Amino acid sequence: MVEEKEKEKEKKEKSTRPAPITPLQWTVPVLLIALTVALLGVLWTWATQPRPQGFADGFQPPQMAAAQFATKTVRGDLGGMLVAIPAHFANYVQYEGDPGLGDAPKGPRPVITPKSKLGSFGFHVRYPEMVGRDSLAHWQDYRDRKIATTHWISVGINAADMYSGAGAVIRLRDNSLRSMLDPASKPPYLYEKLADREFDLEVYAPKGIDPANGKPYREHTHADDVFIGKLAGGAGGDGAGEDESRIAVIKCSNRPLASAPCRHDFSLEPVMHAEARVIYRRGLLPEWQSIQKRVTETIYGFSVAEKK
Repeated sequence: MVEEKEKEKEKKEKSTRPAPITPLQWTVPVLLIALTVALLGVLWTWATQPRPQGFADGFQPPQMAAAQFATKTVRGDLGGMLVAIPAHFANYVQYEGDPGLGDAPKGPRPVITPKSKLGSFGFHVRYPEMVGRDSLAHWQDYRDRKIATTHWISVGINAADMYSGAGAVIRLRDNSLRSMLDPASKPPYLYEKLADREFDLEVYAPKGIDPANGKPYREHTHADDVFIGKLAGGAGGDGAGEDESRIAVIKCSNRPLASAPCRHDFSLEPVMHAEARVIYRRGLLPEWQSIQKRVTETIYGFSVAEKK
C-alpha cells in the first residue's frame, strides 16, 4: 500500500515538472534577440548620422546623383576661378555639359579634373556665422530649425553653361520692371512703385483691387513684392556701365506668415563669371545687404591658388 502511494506521488511530480529545454528551443529566442539588437543598431545609425533631407535621387541624371551630396572636396573652375569647395558646401554639383534635371545624358561624361568647369551647385548655410552642415551638431541644428525663425539660408550658384552671362542681374532688374509696369499688363501682374523705400530698397507691389473679392491684389495668396536695391559702397562701375555686383533683385511672398520666402538674385562679377540666388524667410529681408556680402565672401573664399 505504501509502495503504491509512493509510485503515485512520483508520477504526479513528473507530470507537474517542466519538460527539459531542447537546444532548438533556447537557440530561437537568442537569435531573435540578437537580430532585434542588430536592427535597432542599424536604425539608430540611420537616424543619427548626418544626411540630407529628402535624399531620393532616382529622378536625377546619374552624374548629378553621384555628386548630389559630395563626400569629399569638390574642385573645379568656377566662373574663371579655380576653387576647392568643402563637401558640406557642395550639394547637387553639375559640371559643364552635364545633363539638366530630367534630361538624358548625351554621351559619356568627360573625365573630371581640378580644372573642369563647374556649372552649378548649392548649399545651406546659417547666417550670420556662415557655418555649413559640417558636423553632427550643425546637422542637428539644421534639422531642428523652425521655418518661422530660422537663420538657415539656401544658396545656389550658376556658372559656365548654366550662367546667364555678364549683365544678367541688370537685365533681370530691367526686364522685371518693364513687365511689372507695362500699362498693357493685366492685374495682378501690373505693379506700382511705392513712395516709401524699405530697408534701402525700392518697393514694387501689385496694383489695384481684385473685383472677385474686393481685396487688394497685393493681398492675393500668390502675390509677391519686388525689391530693387544696390549695396552701399562698392568699387564703382567698370567705366562702361553699372557695377552689377552691387545690384540686388529680390522677390518676396506676401503671405501673412513669418516663414514667407524671399528669393534674392545677384551677380558674382567681375571676380567670378557667375550668379547667385539666395532663399531666406522674409523676416531676414532687413539683412539683405549683409546677406549678399557674406554669401559673396563665402563663395569667393573657395578660391585656391593655381599650382605652377
